[in-house]
Amino acid sequence: MIIKRIDLFMPPSDHHDILKHYTHKLRDAFVRLGVECRILEAERLNPLPFLLQLFENPPDCTLSFNGLLPDDEGRFFCELVKIPHVAFLVNSSHHFFSLVNSPYNVIATSDRFASTIFKGMGHQNSFFVPHGVEPIIPLSQGDNRPNDILFVNGGIDFEKMEKKWQKLYPKDLYEVILEAANTTLRISSVPFMEALTDKISNKFGFDGSWNHEQFNLSLMLDDLETYLLMKNNLLIAKELKGCKIHAVGNEFTKQHWEYYLGKNYCDLTVSDDSSFKNITKLLKESKVAINSAPSLKDGTNDYILPGMACGAAMVTNDNLYLQEHFEDEKQILFYNSHNFDSLREKIDALIDDEKLRRKIGDEARDSTLHHHTWDHRAAFLLKELGSIITIKKQPTTP
Repeated sequence: MIIKRIDLFMPPSDHHDILKHYTHKLRDAFVRLGVECRILEAERLNPLPFLLQLFENPPDCTLSFNGLLPDDEGRFFCELVKIPHVAFLVNSSHHFFSLVNSPYNVIATSDRFASTIFKGMGHQNSFFVPHGVEPIIPLSQGDNRPNDILFVNGGIDFEKMEKKWQKLYPKDLYEVILEAANTTLRISSVPFMEALTDKISNKFGFDGSWNHEQFNLSLMLDDLETYLLMKNNLLIAKELKGCKIHAVGNEFTKQHWEYYLGKNYCDLTVSDDSSFKNITKLLKESKVAINSAPSLKDGTNDYILPGMACGAAMVTNDNLYLQEHFEDEKQILFYNSHNFDSLREKIDALIDDEKLRRKIGDEARDSTLHHHTWDHRAAFLLKELGSIITIKKQPTTP
């Protein structure tokens, strides 16, 4: 069927405002493609206006970033109103496995590996959709970039997580988690979720159940994802002695860098504003931007495409999807987390050679704005949804 109307739900909480930004930009893209769209927002203590808007003119489907999880009784909102809901996942997929329990849920994920997991769980209405960017992103006049190197996330305190695991888990499980982390960093094709579940299964005969009686696997994956990012950041930071670095972090970030690397290791400035608006501003002001996601091996994270659209020379870990669309050392810089040979040399070359830096930044920006906008994602979604949502579901009355 042809999708004519989509209602987008504004996320109820969004610490960095990134989901709100995505919601507005995807809505705008749908509208440019001729789809009638509204953004609906429910008030926690007064949901009636939200419901009245929805029932007054019901859409072909609804959509929200990260989707709508079931209530305490296991009921999904999309089933109650009989309207299919598209859950466009941004956070890691292990938080959303319950979505497979309703045929009214359509799952779109920016991690291609995750889409295969959902299909493996029997939910065929799942597919891979990368993040996007708005089609017009202006740069400052003269493209002035005072920051040499930007760490989009400057956290490096991985030892904090190790100490937590030592207190929380028995020694053999703690060692298995560390082994899974090292495997994820060492082998670019192994996703962190696969590494952890395989290691636990081999050691303890784990049967794949997510509600394990001895530990919370979802919480363990959250911690592992954070650990991977921080340890990976530290490994990169060790290569950048003497560089001028701007890092997005918190009030403790500078202390952590001094603790791990030494007080005078580099010229470090820290910004504690981690909002999407501020990070986008910093991307436009930076020559080189490091945006690693070692837990993600085949897809897009929050800032890699916006960074390229902002003209920064982006540095990130090996990633199958990105390698299919962007050429190493011509539009992006890839590295492997167990081998940083020549990374410092490549970054220094970009900082020292403005012509080279601009060439890489301009080519990345051009490719991103021509092939990876929210308009491209909206068109793909409409095509997929047209074959999935074949019969419009009529809602019940509030």
